Amino acid sequence: MVPRYVDLAGRSLFCLCHAASGPRRRRVLIAPPFAEELNKSRRLLALTARALAAAGAEVWLPDLYGTGDSAGDAADARWDDWLADFAALDAQMAAACGDVPAAYLAVRTGALLLAGAPLAGLTGARVLLWQPVLKGARFLEQFLRLRIMAAKLAGQALSQKDLDAELESEGVLEVAGYALARDFVHALRAASLTSSAFAGAAAVMVRECNPAEGAQLTMPTAQWLEALAANGVAAQGAVTPCEQFWATQEIAAPTLLVEQAVADLLGAEANA
Repeated sequence: MVPRYVDLAGRSLFCLCHAASGPRRRRVLIAPPFAEELNKSRRLLALTARALAAAGAEVWLPDLYGTGDSAGDAADARWDDWLADFAALDAQMAAACGDVPAAYLAVRTGALLLAGAPLAGLTGARVLLWQPVLKGARFLEQFLRLRIMAAKLAGQALSQKDLDAELESEGVLEVAGYALARDFVHALRAASLTSSAFAGAAAVMVRECNPAEGAQLTMPTAQWLEALAANGVAAQGAVTPCEQFWATQEIAAPTLLVEQAVADLLGAEANA
């Protein structure tokens, strides 16, 4: 594993680069989740990157601008910059790996990022989505509730409308220690996974996490997968019986998800 900084249009991004053990069979670029969900996911993503590398994949795990060890503060983050930076990383990885076929792993809001970025390697690629956020507006609604609940505990009445007004007047909104710029909020709110997402990909696999016995895919996810299939994408989904790692109190790193990721992204290539 080699940590390095990549300069993209003046934005310095931190990236963990895992070299493949033996001949490269795939290159895997990871689209991380956002805010506290990223902190809860770091250990699992690190373990997954190592397992993929051991199975023959070159793996890059970036921190997006304004997050983690990359340059910039949270308030400096812009969704359009993230899309451009992710596409640029994809192009750099393709140049570094030559003709090695691509694969992508996206976690939560990372699915929106992956779907929105103009990726040169998407055609023919394998795509794995862990508990994808289908609509940015819904994610933001839930995220902003953290601020509303914190105000309630402090004896203050605060509504979604109040937060929107603050965002428009101040240009930035602080929620759970994260400063969100107005442009970022508007762009994420407008982002969604459409039926045309990942067109040209060889396969799209969705894995939702639910420890309950016999759990089924959530209805919105199942309907979205049906729409993908109707558009000619080889799409399928399944529930992994494990903790919802992005939302647990303690850090969770389900071993089963790691093992499945190697099979989903490399398949028979991992044993070749």
